[in-house]
Amino acid sequence: KAMDSNGLSDPFVAVQIMPCTTKATEKRTAVVKKNCNPVFKECFSYHGITERELSTYTLRLQVYDRDRVTHDDFIGEVIHPLSEVQINTCTQMHKYLKPHQELPMAERCRADSAPLGKVQVCLHYITSKECLVVRIIRGAGLRPMDSNGFSDPYVKCYLRPDPRKTSKRKTRVHQKTLDPVFNEEFHYSVNRQDLTHKTLEVSVWDYDRTSRNDFMGVVYLSKKSSGLELEHFYQAITMVDRPHTTWHSLTLKRNTSTDF
Repeated sequence: KAMDSNGLSDPFVAVQIMPCTTKATEKRTAVVKKNCNPVFKECFSYHGITERELSTYTLRLQVYDRDRVTHDDFIGEVIHPLSEVQINTCTQMHKYLKPHQELPMAERCRADSAPLGKVQVCLHYITSKECLVVRIIRGAGLRPMDSNGFSDPYVKCYLRPDPRKTSKRKTRVHQKTLDPVFNEEFHYSVNRQDLTHKTLEVSVWDYDRTSRNDFMGVVYLSKKSSGLELEHFYQAITMVDRPHTTWHSLTLKRNTSTDF
């Protein structure tokens, strides 16, 4: 659709995964100038989405006309349930753009219920060295904590109980991103039997130069955990000498006790 006085448009596409679209989940193509039949040929990747979650998500493609002086003009959109997408299959679709559509209430996301994001962790217990290797692989869909709509995330790890905090490990800080790739690993010398009574704490923080760093979320892996956290920890201590990798959803529930 022509939106400019020259009879053309400067279109781009905003790609969203609903219901909880944040700065982290919205991607944008490049602007194709003076064209009503643009060819984008761009690919976007979303990490940390499980097959079960995929069936509850919706893909939203919104086409805009870029305007340097005023607000970008909305041209049209396509909404497609991801439950209809076949796993491990490349699907091509041809859809007509429609006017702005109100999403069902179930697909809207309140600010106070927005996800905190996920962190991908690999656990590998090496029996010959009596060592637990913790690899922090990446984060996905983290919450923006800074005024620029991004965060400067890093990860801290503790193997508790640890009243003196000697087990503290930290990744380096990644600037202005909500999908950081860390690929850093930490080694803990610990007897396998003792490990069964330990709790691995993995927390994500936003680095701030002028004030205290902001807490973004945490995950606890131990035999006292539940769900994926318990399953992941159990795999690490029973199926030893091989890596076990899992995505974990962050929570704001912090355990401040030193003896858990």
